[in-house]
Amino acid sequence: PLPNKAGRAKVAPEKRLAQRAGMLCADPMFHLFLSEKHRSSWYGNDDLKDGERAAELVRFLCHVDSRSEIIPGTPAADKFDKLYSLFIAWRDIPAEVA
Repeated sequence: PLPNKAGRAKVAPEKRLAQRAGMLCADPMFHLFLSEKHRSSWYGNDDLKDGERAAELVRFLCHVDSRSEIIPGTPAADKFDKLYSLFIAWRDIPAEVA
């Protein structure tokens, strides 16, 4: 892939959701979201680091074995898009408004 203006390689369209899932699983705010919204699943994996725990939960919620299976136009992508939308709403809407 050719580099974009920022000097990073462009991501193939079919891999963009998997890449977003990977970045999201490293985000401490996403960890907090998962710990609040998917409490029993989050705290059932105490032996994992938060990023690994997030990746495992994303795979479970999207019904895939690997985040690379989250491809646009698939049921996994629909599930991931919904999860991502819920996270953005949770992150961006103050609790007193929601």
